[in-house]
Amino acid sequence: MACLPYVSRLTRSLVLAERERPYVSAYRVQGHAPLSICVRHILPNIAPVVLAQATINFGYALMDLAGLSFLGLGVPPLTPDWGRMVFDGQTAIQHGYPLSAVLCALIVLTVVAFNVGDRHGS
Repeated sequence: MACLPYVSRLTRSLVLAERERPYVSAYRVQGHAPLSICVRHILPNIAPVVLAQATINFGYALMDLAGLSFLGLGVPPLTPDWGRMVFDGQTAIQHGYPLSAVLCALIVLTVVAFNVGDRHGS
């Protein structure tokens, strides 16, 4: 949850900038409720930036969780987790069973997919 303050600051700064736009003042003059202005007009304009940042942070969180679980500092041992599976497959890799190394590639591929999908989606 270390990225939550960053996303909160980003969202706040986007809302403060969007709030000063002329169309928001026009809606206020027309008598629209502040909640209506936020939900119908400000939120759709800031959503792409906030969602892009969220997908990037999800990739970081996934790598952090896998790394901590690999070191034994993540989830409990009987809970399925990618980092724990890599740790358990480490001995298989050392004994000549390289199929366990595919899991490491899947973790990296998932993180890259989130980040590349973010760039093409916006």
